[in-house]
Amino acid sequence: MFISLYEPFSEQDYTNDDNHATVINCLVHLLSIDKIDVRGFEMWFKDGHVGGDIAWGISDWDEYMAEDHNIHEKFDGYLFYIDADEHGDLSRGEDQKNINKRRDKALHKKHYRTLFKNRYSK
Repeated sequence: MFISLYEPFSEQDYTNDDNHATVINCLVHLLSIDKIDVRGFEMWFKDGHVGGDIAWGISDWDEYMAEDHNIHEKFDGYLFYIDADEHGDLSRGEDQKNINKRRDKALHKKHYRTLFKNRYSK
C-alpha cells in the first residue's frame, strides 16, 4: 500500500505554502514509507544539524551560517534549507526557512501526532 508522506500536512495546505514547504520537505526527507531515519533525527538533536545526499538540511545556527547560507545574524532556532540542486530550480537558489525553537517544537508536536496517527492506524 502506498502512503503519501505529504498527506498528513495536506489539510493545512503546507505542501503548497512557501512559508512551510521547505520545512515540510526537510522533515519528509527524514521519513520514508518503511522506516523513520532515527539516526538522522539523533544527529539533528544531538549535533545540531542533519543533511542529505544532495543539498538539503536542518541546522542550528553556527559560525558557518554566513559562509554557507549567507545568514549573518545569530538566531535561536533552526534553519531548514533545500538547495537548488535538490528542488531543481537553479534560478531560485536555496530555499530557506528559519523557525525559532519554541515554534518548531509546537510544529513537531502537532504534525508528528497527525503523521504517526495516519501512518500506523491503517
